[in-house]
Amino acid sequence: MINDNELIKYITDGCSDEKADDLVVLDVRNLTSLTEYFIITSGRNPKHVQSISDNVNNKLSPLAIFPLRREGYQEGAWIINDYNSVILHIFCAEKRNHYDLERLWGEAPKIEIISN
Repeated sequence: MINDNELIKYITDGCSDEKADDLVVLDVRNLTSLTEYFIITSGRNPKHVQSISDNVNNKLSPLAIFPLRREGYQEGAWIINDYNSVILHIFCAEKRNHYDLERLWGEAPKIEIISN
């Protein structure tokens, strides 16, 4: 079993491998009981958003880690992969600007992402 920091690293690496844009990790542990961390990123179009989601899942599947739920995949405008302690939000830029989760969760500390 991997810890949250390792899970975050696998997920952010999977996003980076697919050239995801504006990758942000928020520590929401003190703000909600839903999860511990949000990872927020963007793709250039619905196919790119889907490929980011697929790549992250492909990186985690050898570790027997699968999303508890995945929503929005068919549309590709906003995909949510829920890994229990970490929720990955992958947006098309327009949807990300509209929902502005970084502002909504503005009290959450940002976690530094260490690239590959």
